[in-house]
Amino acid sequence: MNTPEKNSLRNTLARQIAEVFCNYGYEGTSMSQIAKATGLLKGSLYHHFPKGKEDMARAAMQALAQEAERLMISPLISEASPRQRLETWARGVEEFYLGGKKNCLLGSMVLSGGAGRFQTELKNAFTTWISLVSAVLIEAGTSEQQAQKKAQAAIERIQGALIVARALDNFSGFQQLIQDLPNILLDETSA
Repeated sequence: MNTPEKNSLRNTLARQIAEVFCNYGYEGTSMSQIAKATGLLKGSLYHHFPKGKEDMARAAMQALAQEAERLMISPLISEASPRQRLETWARGVEEFYLGGKKNCLLGSMVLSGGAGRFQTELKNAFTTWISLVSAVLIEAGTSEQQAQKKAQAAIERIQGALIVARALDNFSGFQQLIQDLPNILLDETSA
């Protein structure tokens, strides 16, 4: 039986496990790394995640989805103006990715062999994000086709900037992109 305490522990474990998957991807993550990150023996992990590594990865994606909902989804569906929503969303993106220092779990899963196994979850997450940014742009007066293109390009830029920031160990480019995104999306670039 699932109790609130058991669900809370599972959620805490899922967040710890998410960090391992963010850093090593699906194929690169071992049960030993997960055990070390959580402080649990492998047998205890299977008690909480009976289907093993795949169950852990799904739980990790769900745990981070809750945080993404708070920081990156809720701002896009608020009652604020399109500009305010995009600015709040951008701050949420920066916080979620720790200013570019945290890998994207979705990107790690795609790049490390998990794309086929988690195709539905990955596609749904990116599609939702793109459609919500697009909806804000449409409300701001952008045509539907242009809004879709701009929203997808913005998400692609974020993902690319995360990779480059980590590779260079320099996060200023990611942070500048995030700061500029509302203006870029609303075609209000500053000189």
